[in-house]
Amino acid sequence: MKKILRLVIADDEPYIRTNLKALFPWRELGYEISASFSNGLDALNYLETIGADVLLTDIQMPVMDGLSLLKQLHKHQIPVRTVILSAYTEFEYAKQGIQYGAVDYIVKPISYEEITDVFTSLHRAICGPGAQETPDTLTRIICYMEDHLADATLEGAASQIHLSTDYLSRLFRKKTGISFSEYLLNARMKEAGALMKQIHLSIGEIASRLGYKNPKNFTRAFRNYYGMAPTEYRRQTDEEDNL
Repeated sequence: MKKILRLVIADDEPYIRTNLKALFPWRELGYEISASFSNGLDALNYLETIGADVLLTDIQMPVMDGLSLLKQLHKHQIPVRTVILSAYTEFEYAKQGIQYGAVDYIVKPISYEEITDVFTSLHRAICGPGAQETPDTLTRIICYMEDHLADATLEGAASQIHLSTDYLSRLFRKKTGISFSEYLLNARMKEAGALMKQIHLSIGEIASRLGYKNPKNFTRAFRNYYGMAPTEYRRQTDEEDNL
């Protein structure tokens, strides 16, 4: 089953937006139109908060034009592939857009064949031929944390999945309801509880394994999470196991 990518359209002409949404076989090409906007600023706000896989944007728009939109996407490292709509007289603008990360451009008037060719190639570039669903961004962030409990950082996670730290932080809180650092702390404490059952490991060794250079900081975090000191938790766990 072909993976469906989320597509956002930005164009200030209502009839073009309507025709783009109605006249092309987006589902067959592997896309669904998740939103459409009449200016770049509204599109930017949507992409910052909700996100999408692909953006199809006109260049000439009010409030924020297409080039300014691409510059902001590039500046804030918002992960979306962009295709530009341009008239022949705007070709120089289209070239500038490619400098800011646009992957292709389509010249108006829009043809069925060009839309099909460009978006088929783009889907293949993103997903590969016949690709299935891949883990979403949140899953990748969590996998990174679980694999790097001792040294995970917001910056490290952002680098791993090619997002800005600001965007990743907002996305993570929106999806989970807590911050990146809160989730990481909880994951470390859950692992600490499991390691406590390995009685050959000292409290200091467990703290070190979880990235705490100062055992006192580990003890404080553990007490806040479990409501008791590590030694007390270990003793209580040992007693329960011996019942």
